Amino acid sequence: MYNVLIIGAGSIGALKPDKYDSPLTENILTHAHAVYNNDELKLIGIVDKDLKKAKKAGDKWSCFHYGNINECKDKIDIVVCAVNTEYHKEVMKQIIQIDPRIVIAEKPLTNSHKDCKYIIDLYAGNGIPIAVNFPRRYIPEIQNLMISLRKRKIQNINVQYVRGFQRDACHAIDLLNQFLGEYKDGWILNVEEILDNPDDATLTAHLIYDKCDNVIIQGCNGKHYSVFDIKIMVDNGLIEIKSHSSVVYFYGLKATEYGNFKSLDYGFDGFYTSMNKHLIYLYKNVVNHLKHKEKLICTGADALKVQKIYKEIGL
Repeated sequence: MYNVLIIGAGSIGALKPDKYDSPLTENILTHAHAVYNNDELKLIGIVDKDLKKAKKAGDKWSCFHYGNINECKDKIDIVVCAVNTEYHKEVMKQIIQIDPRIVIAEKPLTNSHKDCKYIIDLYAGNGIPIAVNFPRRYIPEIQNLMISLRKRKIQNINVQYVRGFQRDACHAIDLLNQFLGEYKDGWILNVEEILDNPDDATLTAHLIYDKCDNVIIQGCNGKHYSVFDIKIMVDNGLIEIKSHSSVVYFYGLKATEYGNFKSLDYGFDGFYTSMNKHLIYLYKNVVNHLKHKEKLICTGADALKVQKIYKEIGL
C-alpha cells in the first residue's frame, strides 16, 4: 500500500459539494475521493494553509489534516500538488524535502516556461518523477481517438473554451500535441480579450502544426456557462468532441452529391467517454508505475511542451 499526501484542499484536491463528490457518490471528482476508493492507496492527510478547510477535508475523507507539509511525519510515497497554479513552483520545491517516490501535479505545472523547466530539472536531479493531470490524457476512448487521428488528413480544427488561456486552453493544446506532430508557429489573434478568469485572459489564437496549419483556439465568455468543445475536420467527415469531452460525434459524408459537393450526414454516430473516471485511470497509471515501472501517461515533459508554445506566442 502506498501512502498519499494531498496538498491543497480545494475543489480538485478534496472539497467539492457533497452532492457532486463525497464518499457516497459514484462520480469521483477529487484526488481525495480517488485515493479514498483505491485499495492500493492510503490517504495519510490533506495539507492546506487554511486550517478550517484542511480540517473539513480531513473529516470528510477520514484522514489527518495539516497546516503545512512539515507537520506530516509519515513516510509518503505519493504527493499531490493541488494548490492554485501560482503557488505550484514554491510548493513543488517544498515537496522535494519529504522525498516522495512520485508527485502528481495539477495542470498547468506552472505559469511560465522558465518555472516549468526549473521544476522539471529540479525533480530530474532528485530522481522524482512527475505525473501531470491533464484529464483527457487518461481517458482510453480519447486516447484511442488521438492515435487514430495521427493517420488522418486534418483539414482544420476549432476549439472553444472559457476561463483563461493558461487555465483551460492548455487542455486543448496538450491534446493537439498528441496527434498533430511538431508545433511550427502561432500567434494571438486581434480579438478582444475576455476577462472571465482573474489574471488569465481568455484569448483567441491561431496555431500551426506540422499536420495542420489551421488550428483556432477560440476564447468564449464563461461568465454565464462553461464550454469546452473541439471540432476536427478530416478529409472524409467531421469529428466533434463535445460536453467537456464526455461524448464524441462522427459525421460522415452523404452518399448523394449536391452539385459538385458532398454534404455531411448529421445522423448520430459516436460514443460516450469515461471522462468522469479520469482520476481513477490517473492513479492506476501511477500505482502501476511504482509497482511495475509502467510508463507514465503524462509527465512534466508534456507540460513543458505546452508552456513552450505559450512562450513562443508571447505569453
